[in-house]
Amino acid sequence: MIMTADGWGGFSRLLALVAMAPLAACGQSQAPQIEQAGAVAWQPPVTVATGPAERGPWRMNQSRFHYVDDPSVALASDGDVLVVWVDNQAQTVYFQRYDNELNPRLDSPVAVSDSPKIFSWLPRIASVNDGQTVLVAWQEILFTGGSHGGEILLARSTDGGRSFETPINLSNTTGGASKGRLSPERWDNGSLDLVAAGNRVHVAWTEYDGKLRVASSADGGQHFADPVDVAGSGGRPTRGPALALLEDGRLLLAWTFGEDNSADVQLAVSSDHGQRFEQLGAAHRRFGHADAPRLAVDGRGQVHLVWAESAGSREGPARLVYARSRANELSFDDARTIVDIDGDQRLHAGFPQVVEAADRLIVSWEVLARRQRASLGLGWVYSDDSGAQFSRPQLVPGTQPPQGAASGGLQGLLTRKLAADREGKLVLVHSHFDPGSSSQVVLVRGQISGHQNSEGGRSDLPR
Repeated sequence: MIMTADGWGGFSRLLALVAMAPLAACGQSQAPQIEQAGAVAWQPPVTVATGPAERGPWRMNQSRFHYVDDPSVALASDGDVLVVWVDNQAQTVYFQRYDNELNPRLDSPVAVSDSPKIFSWLPRIASVNDGQTVLVAWQEILFTGGSHGGEILLARSTDGGRSFETPINLSNTTGGASKGRLSPERWDNGSLDLVAAGNRVHVAWTEYDGKLRVASSADGGQHFADPVDVAGSGGRPTRGPALALLEDGRLLLAWTFGEDNSADVQLAVSSDHGQRFEQLGAAHRRFGHADAPRLAVDGRGQVHLVWAESAGSREGPARLVYARSRANELSFDDARTIVDIDGDQRLHAGFPQVVEAADRLIVSWEVLARRQRASLGLGWVYSDDSGAQFSRPQLVPGTQPPQGAASGGLQGLLTRKLAADREGKLVLVHSHFDPGSSSQVVLVRGQISGHQNSEGGRSDLPR
């Protein structure tokens, strides 16, 4: 939920709409549709963490926030599933590692953050070295002199997540790091991203005061250079950064501008491992406000870009839009709508994720109740022809909240919930909040149909 004073009134009546309202894809700008025939075999959800469900008024780090939330997921190169989440009652980020069958590797979750009296929110996770080096970045609600508390902390594990080193502060700012502003009164937390490959680690974030910054490491996350200013100002605040490493080694960065009703997705690229960025301008030119861009680079080096777009207002109902660039080129083809659930005026789509799995492109997103901007579960589509066509939308089983509950993340929906590998394995995380009852973080695994698991085998899917 965007940080605002919205209440729970009327929410329970909206929860039944997802089951009743078809996720209809419509509109002339829509990409061609293909029929869905069991493209992904989704397994029942596995519970990662549970807790109470109490959310009192905001009192900074003394707030009575007693619930689990904010999961993020990654896949290690050895096939293990890496999950981080937040226990707000303990004010701690936790980590767990799962095997291919989603059995926990560790006897109990490992505390990543080292600040039990300070809120730690919306972590990101990445790994290298077969998952033995695990990196976690998150938003720490430190109040260091600015109008909004927020710093970017990172902790590293070199033993596969069994223990983590003392976190380091990457931002050291008074600007309110990890806040993606839509207006002075409305913003999403979790406006950050993390990517790692070899010894190169990059973390991007935006600040309430407007700046977009990137910090980079050349030694596997032990030390970071001073953050580089990429874009943004107090009058033109940045929002929703996304990072991707291109096939030729360049670092690609996408973002948007939060307070611009006609904002487009912006791009910048670094050819020197994050020391400098070249501004590339808008990836597209469309009417409406682009938000929450996400990037994926496929096995052919093509770059896939997906984002939410609302017409008329940056806080209006949104659809999902997609564009593609050829390998090592950053000139995107015509953007087009791939998900538009405006057939039911009470629902819309937002905060997408995009990955490649076994030569299929998978896009997931939050199915949102329009007025509350609350998630009613996760939708998904796929393409088996590099984005030329997409399937009809469906819900991911196990992601709908219980009747009367909230879903998706109470501090913001700018997160990383979906991961995949080239062998067709998908993993997805989500959270639920049932007021006065319980909160829950769940993990869902999927497998591309017709493709063997990560232990071997070739895909027989069409390309």
